[in-house]
Amino acid sequence: MSAELTPDQRWELGMAHDPRSEEIVHGLQRVDLELDGLYFDWKTGGDGDIGEALAYQLDCYFHRKDKGEK
Repeated sequence: MSAELTPDQRWELGMAHDPRSEEIVHGLQRVDLELDGLYFDWKTGGDGDIGEALAYQLDCYFHRKDKGEK
């Protein structure tokens, strides 16, 4: 396995999300519901949910950022 996990690998391992990822996704859910009529419908918690996929991508982003990558 490579040093960096993919979003799919993180999901398969059941890794907890970075709190920063959760904050962003939950914030986007509120904005989407309140101001945009669920245009994106950032659902989380189930297989294939778009919000869950975004959270795992953000986890990868924050992992790289914490390592000093730009």
